[in-house]
Parts: sequence; C-alpha cells; structure tokens
Amino acid sequence: MSFCNLCAVNMPRRNTLSADVHIGRRVRLARQAARMSSQALAKKLGVTFQQVQKYEKGKNRIAAAMLWEIAGIFGHDITWFIEGVGGEQEPQPSRVSDDCMKLALQVDRLPSDERALVVRVIQACLEAFHASEKAKSRTLEPLPC
Repeated sequence: MSFCNLCAVNMPRRNTLSADVHIGRRVRLARQAARMSSQALAKKLGVTFQQVQKYEKGKNRIAAAMLWEIAGIFGHDITWFIEGVGGEQEPQPSRVSDDCMKLALQVDRLPSDERALVVRVIQACLEAFHASEKAKSRTLEPLPC
C-alpha cells in the first residue's frame, strides 16, 4: 500500500514490482521443492492460503520479517530469495539456478544411500558430457599443414 497525501488514506499499489514477482517465484520454488501446499505454508505463517498465493505471484509485497520466517521454514538463507533481483547483475559464481536448487533440495531429502546413488549418476552424466564436449572440440581443431 502507498499513502496518498491528498486523501490521507492508504492506496493499493497499481503495479507489481519485478522484485516482488522475483521473490514470490522463489517462495513458490522453495515451497514446491519442499512438497508443501500453499495451505500448509499459510498455516505455518499464520496467514490465509490466498495471501500466500498473492505473495507467490508478487501481487502483495512480503515484509522482511515474513520473508525471514519463510526462509527459516525452508532452511534457506534469506539472500537466496533476493538473489538475481533486477536481472542486470552479472552472474556470480555462488549463484545457483532455480532448476539446480530445486533438484538439490529434492536430492537432499532422500535417504543417504539413495542420495549417494543419485549423486553418482549425476557425476557419471557430467563426465560423459564433458568427454563428449572435449571430443567435439578436438574434431573442430584445424589440421596442421
């Protein structure tokens, strides 16, 4: 809400800020990765599920204290929800894409034996990919004259 000096009343915001949308998407991503319903999150936060939906769509701004609670529920650092706001920033080495974060959260919830197996499969896939890329680059090198 913004304050109208002429009318001395609170007015709803007319436009959604891209930061609110970005943070809301991150909240939804964390909730889905945790396999939690919007109703369950709402109950933990003490708000309605409609309010959670508004947060996730960026329609309502999430207060810092509420974001702190959400971060605690999902075990994220609060900065994870804010990383990448604006999009103009250069990617940082520590930044993890949403897809990777979602996968990591799901793998982390597996029992340790199954988690180790999934990690080995991913490592084998990465090694095969890198070997394939290396082979491609060798075939593209110019032949000596």
